[in-house]
Amino acid sequence: MLAFLLSTVLAHAQVQQCVQSEFSGEAAQGQQFTQELGEGLVFSVVPMRNAPWGWFKLRVRSTHSIFVFSPSDDNWFLATPDWWSTFIGGIHSDQKAALQYRLRSLIFPLSDDAKEKLREFTGRLSAAKTSAEQRDAFVALKSIHLGQITFNIDDYGFANGDPPTSVEWVKFTASVTVPAEFTFSEKLVSAKLSLRYVECPAIPDDVIENFRNPKRHEYSLPRETTTAAKQ
Repeated sequence: MLAFLLSTVLAHAQVQQCVQSEFSGEAAQGQQFTQELGEGLVFSVVPMRNAPWGWFKLRVRSTHSIFVFSPSDDNWFLATPDWWSTFIGGIHSDQKAALQYRLRSLIFPLSDDAKEKLREFTGRLSAAKTSAEQRDAFVALKSIHLGQITFNIDDYGFANGDPPTSVEWVKFTASVTVPAEFTFSEKLVSAKLSLRYVECPAIPDDVIENFRNPKRHEYSLPRETTTAAKQ
């Protein structure tokens, strides 16, 4: 009985606890949405316009300038420049098809050290040629303290045109999960009384698949349609 109780206690002790909160908002072309997460990290839905195309970029970024080294860091989606998976719509894309992809999972590091480890993981996963090498990469990933955002598009509006080439506004809800020692921004906690402790979730399979196949959610228009829109 004592051995059983000890093993039960150890099992619970090994379950890593995370803290989770929620937020919602709206972004439009010309109106960026910004939400402080805490510890200098900020989530944004950034309008992107290159007439006649309009879309949005999802971004997690640190307010400490030394924390950002390259354009791909604007997304921090497994530290890779996976533009299609972190955009709502996109230039030269079939916006109607793109907006059927309503749920996005974003992964981001919480420190410089975690960021460098994440870079190492993505490099090892890209180079992996055997299942054993992939398994070793995922073991390394579990040692990194990461945050996750589950972002769901609730509603949206297109500009005129058939097919539409511009996403003019989006409404969304999001859930952010971080290790329990992370200090959430008071602005986030006070905005929604939703703070709760949960088991730290695994990185979703969809995230890993997006990393393996960056063009998985690429919804390009036919070339003749793209040419007509430019004119």
